Amino acid sequence: MKWISLALTVAVLTLGAGGSVRAQDRPTTNPLQGNADAIRAGMGLFRARCADCHGVDARGIRSPDLTQVWASGRTDGGLFQTLRDGIVGTEMPSV
Repeated sequence: MKWISLALTVAVLTLGAGGSVRAQDRPTTNPLQGNADAIRAGMGLFRARCADCHGVDARGIRSPDLTQVWASGRTDGGLFQTLRDGIVGTEMPSV
């Protein structure tokens, strides 16, 4: 479950930051890691905004399996950028 905790806290961080965060101000590690309140809030955001495509277990339905994000070498910072900017030409919206 560690992967979903990280993904969810990054989601909270991203949604809370909006578009006003400059590149040099973005965290390189997840400052909310291990924060139980942020994890709970992130789970709600994930279910509402991500689970339709990525699945409640984050293993993918019509979008990529998020459980493999860190296994493929992605970082919190990279995931933050993807969540914030979306992926052009796909269903992945920006926040």
